[in-house]
Amino acid sequence: MGGDDQVTGRAVRAWLGTALLAALVSGAAFRATVTTGVPGYRMAATLLLVLTGWALAAAAESYQIGRALQELERRLAGASSGLAVLRLPPAWSRRRGWSRGYLLVGPGGVMVAAALSMAESTRRGGAARRLQRAAAGLREAVRQLKAQVQSGEQEAPHRAAPVQPDARAPARVPGYGLIVLLRRRVHPDERQRMRVLGVGLANVEHVPEVLGPLLRPPAEAVRPLQEQEWRALAAALAQRLDADVLAPAAAELGPATGALRHHQVRA
Repeated sequence: MGGDDQVTGRAVRAWLGTALLAALVSGAAFRATVTTGVPGYRMAATLLLVLTGWALAAAAESYQIGRALQELERRLAGASSGLAVLRLPPAWSRRRGWSRGYLLVGPGGVMVAAALSMAESTRRGGAARRLQRAAAGLREAVRQLKAQVQSGEQEAPHRAAPVQPDARAPARVPGYGLIVLLRRRVHPDERQRMRVLGVGLANVEHVPEVLGPLLRPPAEAVRPLQEQEWRALAAALAQRLDADVLAPAAAELGPATGALRHHQVRA
């Protein structure tokens, strides 16, 4: 498992350990109530029972999120024959309130995918506010990605570099955003609202269906990326962002040298 999966597993074990400890102490407090007749023990035992239930619920939620993320990565890897899949550093996700973030690179551009955990019982109003915040974070992430590419261009040495005959102009790479909703079904009105904001919305099982723009470059693209180009761009972004390469193998991406300065990400 990856580093994030190990963190999720440790979280589940930590919550289960907390629940077990609280249950044991609660039982001892109830026995002390019977033995001593002190009401304070009964109150403490009741509070510890509440803590036990809360910790068990948190453990179950962490387990569900972990399983959903594993399934998401399995589906991304299954659709990666024409894509590079990068797992963004945890700091990216925590700063934006995501469960985990991914960067997908293919012939049609780049896509930032944010896995967002939300309970099925979440009210429509609360869900809408969380989705709007996630969409704003996605747009900011695409802008930051664009800044990374522009920074690579500025740092590149001013010397002629060998280019392909049809690569006289830098390729304008479209940038997309996708929210992958965990633990809650996507409602049609929510999908439409996110589409208005310029962000896709899907459940885990439907993620392969929304990757079309990356696999089939849009007609308005100035110059679609060739396989060597998007692999080199993915390798350069993985190196610059310190991202984990999930697929294809890092060795298959090719050299990253000079990849950023030949592309401009268009949000």
